[in-house]
Amino acid sequence: MPTPSAVREQLADILAAVVAVDPADVRDEAVLKDLGVDSLALVEVTDELGRRFGVYLDDATVDALVTVGDAINAVTRHDGSEPRGAARTPVGPA
Repeated sequence: MPTPSAVREQLADILAAVVAVDPADVRDEAVLKDLGVDSLALVEVTDELGRRFGVYLDDATVDALVTVGDAINAVTRHDGSEPRGAARTPVGPA
């Protein structure tokens, strides 16, 4: 499970790339919309967070994100769920 500081660091990197925010502004209490994250950017940011940490953040989780802290918690407290219809790689002989 990733640490909050590791997620915060990656999130700052992603936000800098997606919405050109200063990484110093990525604090837990910062409101994502105030950082310039609109609904389209939020999808891009959360998809990239998912890729970097190997988690799937469902639509309800993404829609509930308001602050940087919310995004960090969504990753660090992830329950291991996968997208519906996700193909699992079989283990062992078929």
